[in-house]
Amino acid sequence: MSDSIRPGNGEMASAEQSKIDFEVVSSLSEKLRHIHDDVFEELINFQKTGNFDSNWDDVSKNINAAVDTVREVSKLVESVPRLKAFAGHDLDTTQRGMWGGLDVIQSEMSGRSLKSDDRGLKMFLEKWPRYYVAQSDILLRSITPGELRDVPKEDFDPELLEMVLRYFKNEELPHIVRFRDNDREDGRPSEFTKIEQKKLNIDFKAEDLLKDLDGRTARGLNGPIINLVINSLRNGLKDQHGLAEDGSGTTEFEAMVEGDELVLRVMDDGKGIGQEHLDPGDIAKFILREGVSLQSSGGQDNNPPSTGLGLADAHNRINALGGELRIYSYRAGRQEFAGYSSCDGILDHATVGNMLSKLNDKRRRADEKNDGVRTVFEIRLPLQ
Repeated sequence: MSDSIRPGNGEMASAEQSKIDFEVVSSLSEKLRHIHDDVFEELINFQKTGNFDSNWDDVSKNINAAVDTVREVSKLVESVPRLKAFAGHDLDTTQRGMWGGLDVIQSEMSGRSLKSDDRGLKMFLEKWPRYYVAQSDILLRSITPGELRDVPKEDFDPELLEMVLRYFKNEELPHIVRFRDNDREDGRPSEFTKIEQKKLNIDFKAEDLLKDLDGRTARGLNGPIINLVINSLRNGLKDQHGLAEDGSGTTEFEAMVEGDELVLRVMDDGKGIGQEHLDPGDIAKFILREGVSLQSSGGQDNNPPSTGLGLADAHNRINALGGELRIYSYRAGRQEFAGYSSCDGILDHATVGNMLSKLNDKRRRADEKNDGVRTVFEIRLPLQ
């Protein structure tokens, strides 16, 4: 990001952040990854076959260790108000059910009575991918972007992305619809009051992307990357810019290979982002400002009030993972547009115009009645 729109030093951590030990966070991040790579996969195979690849005692030990890790992560998040605020935003629909399923599995493993069609097992397997992505992201927000560079990286996982998107569409979205009138602790109206008028198009298959990747991969951390995709989808469903003037609108997601990059793209055809959030001269409201974004802070604790776009610090964190965050948007209520890159700062007007035209041509070829995209969030990851 260019110095012209950078308000401060991206490596500076808050006083609260600096108290959190990097080694603790890095260790917990690795333990969560172990649960996903080993315990989750073991239980997936058990659900399919009714048998474990390892013996019962070893699997039971791993599950007990998984329970301890999840408790340790939850304890850390609960102890830090900033992280707890993020956790409430991302984990409301997953944590309770995930814990319930894990408790049942632990109990039945100890008595060797776990069955492949067990309801607790099904509940845990459905919720774990979303929980894992959200909790990993929240945990890693407690360290600086500089420290994030030192966390061991992993291959981007299209199958994990598919599972999280499926959960978002089938479980999380209905929850937002059902509880939209009760989701603001400060008493303000929900940001999703018109969500039922919005269409969500997620037609993503991991196998298709893996075929396009053709053996190549992107390195990074799945938690922060995939959770930003989910946050961007939620942005597209919000009233503030995701809906068109007549209350209608569509939000869509696509993932593809473009040259030597993996591109994860969220688009909507709503109002566009407000002028104040696209003006780098107004740092307090700028979408790529540095600082803390707390939905209910209202500027408390020396934090600027949130834009509601969930992008505070996201640009620094994607950069730290070796990627790039791009935003293209029409200014709300206007035909003017702007674009920003976490690597290059303000994007050339012609570059943004060409990208928006290209995306709109593609959409109109698919549906001639399509009104065209208004806001685009992209995560670009270099391929190896």
